[in-house]
Amino acid sequence: MLSIQILLFLFFVALTAFFNVAEMALVAARPARLEALSSRHWSNAKLAASLKQEPGAFLSAVQCGITATSILAGTFCVNAFIASITSSLTAIPGAAPYASSAGTLIAVVIATYLTLVFGELAPKRIALSAPEQCAAILARPLQWTITLGRPFILLLGWSNDLLLRALHIRERTDDMTTGEEIRSVIMGALRSGTIQAAERSMLESILQLRVRTARTIMTPRRMLEWVDGAMSDEEIRKRIADSPCSKLIVTQGRDVDHPLGVAAKKEILRTVMSGGDLNLKTHCQPPVFVAENSPILGLLGSLKRARAQMLFVVDEFGTVVGIVTLTDVLEAVAGDVPEPERQRGGGSQIRKQSDGSYLASGQLPADDLAEYLGIEDPTPPTYKTVAGLVLAHLKHLPQEGERLTIANWTIEVVQADARSIQQLRLIPPSGNQKSGKADV
Repeated sequence: MLSIQILLFLFFVALTAFFNVAEMALVAARPARLEALSSRHWSNAKLAASLKQEPGAFLSAVQCGITATSILAGTFCVNAFIASITSSLTAIPGAAPYASSAGTLIAVVIATYLTLVFGELAPKRIALSAPEQCAAILARPLQWTITLGRPFILLLGWSNDLLLRALHIRERTDDMTTGEEIRSVIMGALRSGTIQAAERSMLESILQLRVRTARTIMTPRRMLEWVDGAMSDEEIRKRIADSPCSKLIVTQGRDVDHPLGVAAKKEILRTVMSGGDLNLKTHCQPPVFVAENSPILGLLGSLKRARAQMLFVVDEFGTVVGIVTLTDVLEAVAGDVPEPERQRGGGSQIRKQSDGSYLASGQLPADDLAEYLGIEDPTPPTYKTVAGLVLAHLKHLPQEGERLTIANWTIEVVQADARSIQQLRLIPPSGNQKSGKADV
């Protein structure tokens, strides 16, 4: 009789473990990973995903199973040990009056301990170690359990819904991953060493591509290099020789708002060297226009579809306000890419001064300054340069001498006119003189 009760106890503990593994695995399993398992020929992974989409059914089933099997396991365990424990206590002098109560208590403690360890805690740890695999393995038997107990499960589900409505609690139906959750995963991967800091920076930049616009990465109109069809051959040759750009905007009548297209310098030079007619129109690729508020992801699609190297950015009035190249899009992900045309004149954009401060060009990319000062802002900027950063904070065109503080650094406008900011001074926090490179 004792051996039968012990076997029944072990059987119901095993059932308790089954229900606990099934519950924890389905709760912790990620739909994307279940889908990946399904694509690798785990047939039950798809069933596990469908069970996860109906949490009311499987939670009711496993809770019924856990409750019933735990009670039965405890009952058989107590029955198996209570007699022997009580008889042992009775043999102790003076303990006979309390032997029955003490024996029952000790048997219950033993049953609780064994059920918790082998039926609850260990199975849940196993489920959390590989939730998707456990969910796929146990999905079929759990589905059978739900089918067999359908009437009782429906009753429990109805009772649960009634209680939630009475408490004015609405069940979450969306399972969308937010940007913050993705960033948390990226930070976790960085801390664990799965990805490097540079990869983390690129991943976070990619997350901003959908909301950042062409205006934040474009080269502004006043910095454009162009040649005009009305120029003399000598003037065109001089303009090409002086320009460090590999591609030039071609205009007609010096009207940048209506460009003829974009010409590769090497094609023009090939014509000049062969003694051919210097007709810029024959070397032009038709212009492609995009709105200044176009998202960067859209710009990448436009560049691919048109097989273009340059896009003309226009405002709401059709005025060309700048250009975007494939390099600009790449820099939005990978950071600044050195190019000869951007280093014309040889001057650095940040220069360290003898007093510990730094002089910076107003056209310095804001991303470079943010990295230099150690500023981290998860929201995408609406500007591209340091001058734009200052304007975004001051909300007006500053005069020379005006100051503002960002990340404990003081930024002073050193040179400005009525239309733009040319130069700024960066003053580090007191006692924090930056000892990095003198020039950037």
